[in-house]
This record gives sequence, C-alpha cells and structure tokens, in this order.
Amino acid sequence: MEVNCQTDFVARGDEFKAFAKLVVDNALASGVRDAAALEALSVNGKTLREQADELTAKSGEKHAIRRMERFDAQGPGVITTYIHHGARLGVLVEIGSEKGASPEVTEFANEVALQIASMSPRWVRKDEVPADATSKQRDIFAGQMQNEVTDAVNEFEDFKRRMAEEGGDHSDKVKEHLAGLEKKMNGLKARPQAANDKILEGKVAKWLTEVVLLDQISVKDSKKKISDLVAEMSKGAKVEIRRFARFELGEGIEKGVAKDFATEVAEMAAKAQS
Repeated sequence: MEVNCQTDFVARGDEFKAFAKLVVDNALASGVRDAAALEALSVNGKTLREQADELTAKSGEKHAIRRMERFDAQGPGVITTYIHHGARLGVLVEIGSEKGASPEVTEFANEVALQIASMSPRWVRKDEVPADATSKQRDIFAGQMQNEVTDAVNEFEDFKRRMAEEGGDHSDKVKEHLAGLEKKMNGLKARPQAANDKILEGKVAKWLTEVVLLDQISVKDSKKKISDLVAEMSKGAKVEIRRFARFELGEGIEKGVAKDFATEVAEMAAKAQS
C-alpha cells in the first residue's frame, strides 16, 4: 500500500510512521480491498480519512491513503513482498506451486520480486496485455519513426543553410558531413512502407519483452528469460507466477497548484478547530 505526505521530513517523523502502521495493520485485519474502503474504516472512533485530515491540518502537508493491493492465496504456493530503498518501492507477488511453500519456491518468489522491482514489468504474460495498450504503443513508435524523417530533413536543411550563410569554400570534411546528412535523409524518405511496417512491428515486439515479466531477461541470469526459470522450477511439479503488484512512491501523481493546496489545508485546519 502507499500512504503519502509531501516531504521526507514529515515522512521520517514518528507521527507519520505511526499513522502508516495504523493504516496497514487495519487493512490487513479488515480485509478491505481498495483505498476508499480503507479510508472509511473507523479506528478509535474516527475514520482513517478523518485521521489523515487531522494530520494534514496539523502539519500543513497533505496526508493521504493513496492506493492498496491485497492478495489472498489462490491456491498452494507463496505470497511474498519486497520493499526497497527506504520504502520508496514495494512489490507483492504470488507464486503458485504444486510444491507448496518449499524453501526453493520461497527463494524463487523472492528472486521474482527482485526482478519486478528492478525491471518494472506491467503484466505477467503476453496474453494479459490489453489490445488498446499495444495499439497505443504502436502509435507512439509510428510517431517516433515519422519524427526521425522530419528530424533528418531539418538537420540537413539547417546544416546546408549554415554553410550558405558562412559562404566561401568549405573543407572536404564539412562537405562529407553534408553528404552524409543528405544520404541519411533520402534513405529514410525512400524507405518502403513494407520496411517501415517491419521495423514498427519489431519495435512493438521488443517493447513486449520489456513490459511482460515472463519475456524479460533475468537480472540474475542474463542468458535466460523469466519463462526459462519458471520452466526449470516446474520440473517435477508445476510452478507459475500468478500475479504481482508494483508500487513506486509517487508514480502518476500530478503536482497540483500550490494555491489550491494551501486553500485545502486551510479548510481542513478550520474544520479541525470547529
């Protein structure tokens, strides 16, 4: 789970740490499955949201229960966690195993958690990747390829213009550079659509190897994919990576306008005093 304030100074304080522990303890005990339900829990006569608001008013920094993920075992296996870099990165992973929670499966689960922390996959297997995510990434790559052509044209034209502005004779090295820019530009402009399509699909395929856990190269053994390690673990009894969650502190948070936040804090302070 992720609980936020706004500065490291507050995050290191005893009050914030105590609040974060209170939140996670009640998340575990209650069985709630999302941040909204967690905020609504009543603990010691006040909801966790109300307690967060009180800390906001007291410190002048917004406190919030941002998100949570809860795994309950879907069968025999191991659920493990990995917390890294001063609790700025957390991983939760479930390994299904016909071997149960054996030492080797537990060690493998820890290795997978480290892989997820290090390489930031988004899905376990390729068939989990939404079609719209692949389509969006394909559009991004197509745009980048078009920009390559535009950039090559601009680079050539800019260099040719500078040569003209300088006037006079130019060294063979300068002329060779201009010829190289022109060759690059013409090559990109003349590339057949079929070749562009092939390059584009290659970029998408490479992207999938980066965002799909099973297709990633292992950080432990650079000669093997994670799928290879799963296959090795499955000799004699099936082992699978069921699911994972990866939280990096603050990811996806857009910075708000300072005036708006100041107003919000003032309103909370006034509410706490009333």
